[in-house]
Amino acid sequence: SFGILDAVYALMVGLLLTFVFSMGFILRYFKKNKAKPLQEKGLAKKELLSTSAPMMTTAVASFVLSNAGAVFLEIYSTTDQVGIFNVALRLAQLVSLVLVVVNTISGPKFSELYWAGKMTELKKVIRQSSKLIFWASISISIVLIIFSKFFLGFFGEEFKSGSLALIILIFGQIINAMAGSVGIFFNMTGNQKMLRNFILLTSAVVLIGYIFLIPVYGLIGAATISSSGAIILNLTCVFYVYKKMKIRTFYIPFLEK
Repeated sequence: SFGILDAVYALMVGLLLTFVFSMGFILRYFKKNKAKPLQEKGLAKKELLSTSAPMMTTAVASFVLSNAGAVFLEIYSTTDQVGIFNVALRLAQLVSLVLVVVNTISGPKFSELYWAGKMTELKKVIRQSSKLIFWASISISIVLIIFSKFFLGFFGEEFKSGSLALIILIFGQIINAMAGSVGIFFNMTGNQKMLRNFILLTSAVVLIGYIFLIPVYGLIGAATISSSGAIILNLTCVFYVYKKMKIRTFYIPFLEK
């Protein structure tokens, strides 16, 4: 045993194995299916970059949104608060686990139906996925909220003080779940640049919020801003999709009609 480094080594091995298996599959695929140059397929490199670059920016901004709270807590508060915040954040993100799984499955389907012009089928798939995400996420949220101190206690008695921060973070994840697969919908329907703009704007608001609230409210301030960022981003995206395309990615029970 290497102590705390066990987790680091395990993660490193997992990443390396994922890389090896993925590259092996990709190389076999291209060897079997002789791919034509992009130009022959009518897809220029410039067009490819203009499509993928906003997605890269979105991924980087999402990473910043997820981890900036811990950085600002370290600057303006204590290391203990950083540890509690990180554990609370990871537990709250369990609420969105179903969203991640459903996005992996539904993303290609969104693209297929949208570009084929099958809007009725697309709306049906979106409604089914949004409903599944909502009810599964709500179930996880209720369990985490009721037993917040119990789950935090797994990491040590001192972590139980983060129960209120955990509940605040869970609220943001509930809104994220209610919004459905809106983020992947943007990327799969040619609206990746608009998603990039929304997430960059949200990132700016969140970073400013951290600067002003964390020095005053510490852990609770970090949780509030983090949750607010998720709410702002999702509501903005949902409103845009509904106004522009008349498609509801969100699911609110009892108000469907």
